[in-house]
Parts: sequence; C-alpha cells; structure tokens
Amino acid sequence: MTWADGDGADKIISIPLVADGSPEGSQNFTVTLSAPTGGSVIVDAPEATVNIVDPGAIDSTFVADFINGDFTRTLVQPDGKILIAGGFFELLGGRTHVGIARINSAGTVDTTFGADGGAGTDTTVFDLARQPDGKILVVGNFTTMNGTARNRVARLNGDGSLDTGFTGPDFAQASGWHVDSLALQADGKLLAGGSY
Repeated sequence: MTWADGDGADKIISIPLVADGSPEGSQNFTVTLSAPTGGSVIVDAPEATVNIVDPGAIDSTFVADFINGDFTRTLVQPDGKILIAGGFFELLGGRTHVGIARINSAGTVDTTFGADGGAGTDTTVFDLARQPDGKILVVGNFTTMNGTARNRVARLNGDGSLDTGFTGPDFAQASGWHVDSLALQADGKLLAGGSY
C-alpha cells in the first residue's frame, strides 16, 4: 500500500474470503500497518480488527452499551460507528440521552459525538440520514436540538454539534405535526414525509 507525498486519503485493501458453506459463527483477524519506508510514519492506530460473522450468528465482539432504549432508527456510518435515534434512552454508565447518540462499532458509547455521546432533542427523533459531507439530517417530533429551536428538522455536524447554518422548514405553528421519514436526493435536496 502506498501514499504519494502529501496524500492523506484513506486507502482500501481487499481481502478475499472463501465461502465454504460451513457455519463457523464469529471469527476475526487483525490487519496491521508496519515498516513504513521513505521517511514515512504511521500517525493513527496501526491496527484494525476485521470481524466476520455468519448470517444469523451473534457477533460476540459487539458489546451493547445501552439500556432502556426506545429506538426508531439506526444508521451505520462508513467508519463503522452507529448512529441511534429515538426517544428517551439511557446508555450504560448512566448517560441519559433524548433523540440521538452514536456508538462505536464494538457497541461502546462514542463520547466524541455531541455532549458525552449524544445530541439532545426535547422529544423523539424518527429518522436520520447522513450526507456525503458527513453532516447528519435529523427529523422527528422535536422543537429543539441541543437547546436551540429547531422544529422537526435539524442538521448536525459530524461531531454531533448543531449545524447553525442550516434552517429547515418552519413548522413552528404546526401543533401536533411531525416528520416521520426523510430521503436525501442525489442533488442534495431533502424529501420529508410525515403528518403536516
């Protein structure tokens, strides 16, 4: 694997797997970057664990770090982290969240997202979508996001902070209205469905 001078782009390697038809449960292996040449150094974690799980088998490496959950939507990001959306839920360790939180690929709370792993609404988040730039569109029955007025539609930065440059439609006078679902078109426009 090589990078040209100044190239910081992610690289993808392909590891072929042979389907032998035998159930094997959960297996994993580690890929390690080592021995850089030409004066290069490895900056981030040099190892990644690859988990292979047969369909229907329980992934024993995933430790669910949430309890008392009322989830309406999950979304796996390209980096393997998982956004979870819903109403009131408590993440293990006593962290209570309303609306949206993110967990790492192994199931532990991602404390780098929002305030201690979550972004807060005053009530339920029904759906979410990740834009190509990593920003997260959120819809639901809420009227605030992270303490700021946002009526049923909001956008978060990739770190869970509110994108204050985005203002959705004005549903402020819409008592009882809510947005249940959304889809992101190829041209970047947002389609929203619900009761309004």
